[in-house]
Amino acid sequence: MKTNLSNKVQGLFLSGGMVMPERLSSLIDHSDVYFNLKGSTPEEVISSAVRLMRLPKGLDKSRLRAALLERESLASTALGEGFALPHPRHMMLSNPEDALVAVGYLEVPVDWCAPDGLPVTTIFLVLSAVPEQHLSTLSAIARLVQDKSFRLLAAQRPQKKELLEFMGKKGRSFSGPRAGT
Repeated sequence: MKTNLSNKVQGLFLSGGMVMPERLSSLIDHSDVYFNLKGSTPEEVISSAVRLMRLPKGLDKSRLRAALLERESLASTALGEGFALPHPRHMMLSNPEDALVAVGYLEVPVDWCAPDGLPVTTIFLVLSAVPEQHLSTLSAIARLVQDKSFRLLAAQRPQKKELLEFMGKKGRSFSGPRAGT
């Protein structure tokens, strides 16, 4: 059965497939922010995050955990600067409205084989329904963590409200030169 995307989901896509901060913030708003994720390895942290997450209807936690660990086994999802982007290799959602970005702050920094060698302190767990949305979300997060003011905020482990306010104030796509570096 063919369905139309809602205005909310259509709003995620802009010309060039970019996700603007306000759209990324809606994906974060659709999930939660988790504090003190336990684990001393990426696998343990991912397992901890999945245990805590509220998932869209029809998505099984054990299946999600396996998909995230499979992707992580291929190559580290660490970006550097203390951030990682755990995400499944294949789309696991059937409804674009269920897309989300969960933010998690680790209890202790974890070696995630980051390109800069820094341990990870914050994860963005990305779940998408369509490849374009998935890739543009990953790209938007990668640009976001290059922003020095965002990194300073993230180091303070803000609540969801503070993250969303920051992203609303930025009001730009992070698509230009690496901001704040």
